[in-house]
Formats: sequence, C-alpha cells, structure tokens
Amino acid sequence: HMLSEKMNTMKPKEVEKAVNDIQQLAKKSDLPKMDQFATLMISEGYTHRKEYDKAINLLVDFYQQHPTTVDIHLFSQRISRNINEELSGLVDNRKFMPALGLYNKYAETWLKGTQRIYTKYNVGRAYEQAVVFTQAETLYKDTLNKIYAIKGTPAEKERNVFEKLPSEDKLNLRLAQVTWQEQKFSEAYDFLKNIKKPEALNDVEQIERVQLAATLLEKRGEMDSAVRYLSELLKAWSGLPHLLAEPYLSLAQLEIKKGDVPEAIKALQQVDHLQADSKKVAPETHLKALSLLADLQIQKKQSDDAAETINKMLDQYGADK
Repeated sequence: HMLSEKMNTMKPKEVEKAVNDIQQLAKKSDLPKMDQFATLMISEGYTHRKEYDKAINLLVDFYQQHPTTVDIHLFSQRISRNINEELSGLVDNRKFMPALGLYNKYAETWLKGTQRIYTKYNVGRAYEQAVVFTQAETLYKDTLNKIYAIKGTPAEKERNVFEKLPSEDKLNLRLAQVTWQEQKFSEAYDFLKNIKKPEALNDVEQIERVQLAATLLEKRGEMDSAVRYLSELLKAWSGLPHLLAEPYLSLAQLEIKKGDVPEAIKALQQVDHLQADSKKVAPETHLKALSLLADLQIQKKQSDDAAETINKMLDQYGADK
C-alpha cells in the first residue's frame, strides 16, 4: 500500500523498482490471492501517476491470464474507473478526438452496460467540443434524468463515493449551451433559468452562463437587460480578472448596437487594461477588441488614439496577422 501511494511522486527508475518490490513481497507471502492484490496495488500506483493505459493494460492482462480465479467485479470496477478517469482528463484538455476514440475502443467491452453516470457526461462533453451538438444534447439529457432519478436516495450517496457526479447546474449550463448552438433559443433560456446556485459553478462556467444569458436576452430583443446582466457581472466579479475580457468585449458589442459608442470604447479599453495587467487574455479576444477600438476611434475622429491602438496591434500581432 505504501509503495503504491508513493509511486505518484517517483521518478521512472524508482517506479520500476517499486513495482518489482511489490511483486517480490507478494511472492514471499503465504496469504491467498497476493498476486491479484499486488496487481491491484501496482495499477493503483499507475492511476495516481495518471498513467491510465499502463493501469488498464496491467489489469486486463491479469484478468485474461486468470479468468477463473480473478475477482471479476473488482477488476471490472478498476478497469472502468481508469477508462473514465482517462476519458475525463482528455476532455478537460479538449482532446475530444482521442476521448471519443477511447470510448469507442471500450464501449462494447469494459464500458458495456456500465452504470457510471459520469461516462455519458464526459462523452457528451467530447461531442460538444467536436461540434456534434445533437448527440451532446441527448447524452446530457440522459445524464440529467439519471441524476434526478437518484436524487435524495441512498444510491446518490453511493454514486458520489465512486463517481464524480456532475451537478444539476453544470448539466443545465451544458444543455443551455448546446441548445443555443442548435438555435433552440427558448429551450436554452429555460435551461439557464433552471440553474439554482450559479455561485457554485467554477469561474469559467460563471462567465459562460452570464455571456450566454446576455446573448439570449439580446435575441429576445431585451437589449437593456442584456447590458445590465453583463454590467452587474463586471461590477461584482471577484474571480480571476482576465476572465472578464470576453464579457467586456460582449458588452462593447452590445453598446455599439445601442449606439452608445463612448461606453463601447470604455469597455474595449478595459480589455486592453486586463491584458496589460495579467498577460492572460486570449490573443484572439485582445486583437478583436483592439481592432474594434481602432474603428470606433476613427469613427469619433480620435486620430491620435486610433494611431496608437493600431501601432499596438502591429507591435503585438503584426508578425502573425
């Protein structure tokens, strides 16, 4: 157990030695099924290191070599858990093609008939990243229905021990996003309204929720409400400052549609200030804001300011753009 836990921080050579030590300890023991226990401990070490393929292959090989004596339920659980953790990591890093490939590889074997709710959620996220919104919507709805079905039951507590269940609010946000992408604006608005605790969402999701809400309000012709929604976020936000760049850009675009150019200029300048302070604003967002700012400055006959903005664009993005 101790060797397995320590594998997470070991160097490759140390890992090899730890694996060998665990195997040798198992051989010296007279306790039953020590070879199985050693395999589980080694795989657990690989899991801690996020070397999921090694963990999966080790478990599958042992299972195939000892089909009549192995603890089938235990091994199936461990294999499924490793597949799901690898799947989640790939989706978190927006590697949706490898994620879908991994799912398809095991869909008819170790994931077949799996009751893990998190599997469908992550496959849904992969489809959303792949811009296959209809499939993502189906998987998100199925996941949400399963969450509703176990809510308040002992099964919910048990699931939370073995799975990282997505919250209802996360699922409603994802459903709002994909239905908006499908131009089902009324449904998207309803899913957003179903979010009960927006403050429990992570920073990126909170920003996404407000921007999506502003976009949907604009679609409904409620321009003032959309502006107010974004403005309130910008005043009250206490999360990571650079995440405000996109909302400021959205606010500027709304102000332009309202015909309030001075307010739009202020919002675009805030994007530039955020980049100067943090150096973490997405280049596409910063460049778009500077380009729009230069256009408005020219429109307002602020020639010196426009020249300065265009020079900044050339200095920072001229080589690439």
